[in-house]
Amino acid sequence: MHIFQIYQWVFSGDAEPTYKGPIVLYAMKFCPFCDRVRFILDYYQVDYEIVFIDLTNKPDWYLGKMPEGKVPLLRLQDNNLVDSELIIKFINLNYGKILVEEDDQMDLAKQFWNSMFPLLYTILFKETGFTLEDVKSFEKEADELECKLMGPYLFGDKLSIADVYLYPILNRWECIMGRASGMDSDKICDNSPQCRPCCTLGDGTTRWPKLMAYKDAVRGLDCIRENRVSTTLMARFNETRQQGHPEYDMC
Repeated sequence: MHIFQIYQWVFSGDAEPTYKGPIVLYAMKFCPFCDRVRFILDYYQVDYEIVFIDLTNKPDWYLGKMPEGKVPLLRLQDNNLVDSELIIKFINLNYGKILVEEDDQMDLAKQFWNSMFPLLYTILFKETGFTLEDVKSFEKEADELECKLMGPYLFGDKLSIADVYLYPILNRWECIMGRASGMDSDKICDNSPQCRPCCTLGDGTTRWPKLMAYKDAVRGLDCIRENRVSTTLMARFNETRQQGHPEYDMC
């Protein structure tokens, strides 16, 4: 990682940190949208500082920058960029231009995101719980994604902005399937074998071989391996979120 400084958990009443560099990411450690921005900043080895905001008790100075109180927010010099899609496209254009960025690829990534993320949210975060139909709907979308994958990444050998866009779903795969299986949060980990029985077919083979290879390929990138929050920690946080008292400072 090329992080100058991490300012852990800024609360209401805390003064704004004094920064050492021109690029600052305001984020929440477990935020899916922040995952995208951290992915591309680390992929391009951009030097930046990160400030983790407590979303329950946001400091006034942050609300001055972002009245809606949302994350991520990326400060570049005196300019602020919001919306994870716009941020990752800006970074790709200005700091590398290495990642493939095609409109048709992004259209497909958005199609899967728009169908899968609401189900992810329901399964992982909704306080009122989820239904078996929610899980089956998510699995049906995973079937569709399995059919579209060209491997090892979404569109073949080259990593693309579309992969960055979909990464938050790959990042939470075991959390989703573990929750759907009724597993205790402290038992959910990377490649948990107990996750959702229908992930495995009757002959013992995985239901989504290309999707699992895709997940492992993206997670195997240096920029992800060095930066990623563990599945177990995410699962523990998700449980606090489901219970209505998210522990943003969990570590």
